[in-house]
Formats: sequence, structure tokens, C-alpha cells
Amino acid sequence: STGEVMGIDAVFGSAYAKSQAGAYGPLPLKGRAFISVANRDKRAMIFPARELAQRGFELLATSGTAEVLQRHGIPATVVRKQYEGEGPAGEKTIVQLIHEG
Repeated sequence: STGEVMGIDAVFGSAYAKSQAGAYGPLPLKGRAFISVANRDKRAMIFPARELAQRGFELLATSGTAEVLQRHGIPATVVRKQYEGEGPAGEKTIVQLIHEG
């Protein structure tokens, strides 16, 4: 129904989760999460990234973001930005990884 997909709640995070669950089914409980944020937002991503890692998600991040995560004890795999192209050893870009699932 339309009401489910709207995701009504007093808290944005809960409303968003409800909207996604209504539109696409239950949210994933495991898998990979890609994180890439501007320098000004890196401090704000620490808590949610730590939560994802503690829940068993593998974190993929661009180099600057991964560096901040790792500095805070959060494991992250560095992935290449699209404009960087494939790495010298065939490392794939984030766009290629997303296309592969």
C-alpha cells in the first residue's frame, strides 16, 4: 500500500527504513556496504560505519574514507573510484563491483 512505502515515523532513520522495507522487502542483514563521503562528513560516518561492521557487513570505501575508517579501528576494503579506472593488478572500480553485484 502507499502508506507502507511512505515510511511514516517521527525519526528519519526509522521512516527511511520503513519506506525501503515497504518498497523492496526486508532490509539486508549481511553483505557489503559501500561508503564514500566528503572530507567534511567523515567524522559523522564513524558511528554508522562501526554499526554496520559490528553487524557483519563488509565495508568497501574509497581511499580517503577507508583511511579514516581504519584509523578508527573499522575494517574497510579500499575500492577504486570510477575515474581512476582499473588498477595495475586488475583492481576493479566501484562501478564495476556494483554491476557484478
